[in-house]
Amino acid sequence: MLLMEGKTPAGRIRDWVRRQVEELRTPLGVFRLLSLCVGDDPASEAYRRNQIRACEASGIETATVRLPSTATEQDARDRILEFNHDETVDGVILQTPLPPSWDVRKLREALDPDKDVEGTHPENLGRLFLGCTGHPLPCAAWSAALLLDWYGCGDLKGKVAAVVGQSATVGRPLSTLLFHRGATVVQIHEFTPPGRLEAFLKGAEVVAVAAGVPGLVRGASLSPGAWVVDVGTNPTPGKGLVGDVAPDAAGVVGALTPVPGGVGPLTVSLLLANLLLLATRRRAGRPVELPDLKELRSAP
Repeated sequence: MLLMEGKTPAGRIRDWVRRQVEELRTPLGVFRLLSLCVGDDPASEAYRRNQIRACEASGIETATVRLPSTATEQDARDRILEFNHDETVDGVILQTPLPPSWDVRKLREALDPDKDVEGTHPENLGRLFLGCTGHPLPCAAWSAALLLDWYGCGDLKGKVAAVVGQSATVGRPLSTLLFHRGATVVQIHEFTPPGRLEAFLKGAEVVAVAAGVPGLVRGASLSPGAWVVDVGTNPTPGKGLVGDVAPDAAGVVGALTPVPGGVGPLTVSLLLANLLLLATRRRAGRPVELPDLKELRSAP
């Protein structure tokens, strides 16, 4: 079985970002990423620390604006509007989780799409749907698709792909990315008839699982030799992070991403690529986009 780990491509992308930042610093100045946090959720803090380390290694400045757990949704919206008009801010991350009563969709809509470093603003998702280039992509979905590209399953013409999960930030964007690669995509979600779930999975050469349910997809439900991308990162007592795909899948499929170590390492690297694209498009009128994977592979 081929293990599709994310460390190597993530490192190549970060090296490329670092070189671009160094070359562009003189004409364009320092690039800056800002995170908006509410409270101090441990999982969110761990992800934020990873972002900071990656930015520092790439020569990108970071700043964190932390609102107290007593803050209101309007407080957060007001800060987002401030960031939209701050010329020193190139990209903004709205760190989750947020209070359950808040409308995250409206907060994302309040963010300037030209500073949407996570690629989840409706305008940027619409550009993804239309197949446009030169815009930020949702990082987790992009990571999943890029791993397939990196390990030799990028051309999906004539293949059936099943995506388990329909979130607006992962499942649906990932289906669109696979569709643009030529796949016939089946979207599986909570209303999929239980009796059809296994048939859909068995009929797919490529399976991506982003449901947030530990061990949801078992090996017996998968086609032998399938390419499987596990986007799940579920904290569990005593076991650490586990995926949405059960461990027994390793004995059935042809290729599988590990959890941790698969999609996760790529996510932050692609966040930096999005930031570079947004900053160069806004400051210079020309987006610097991630190069072809062949160029990344051959880079020193």
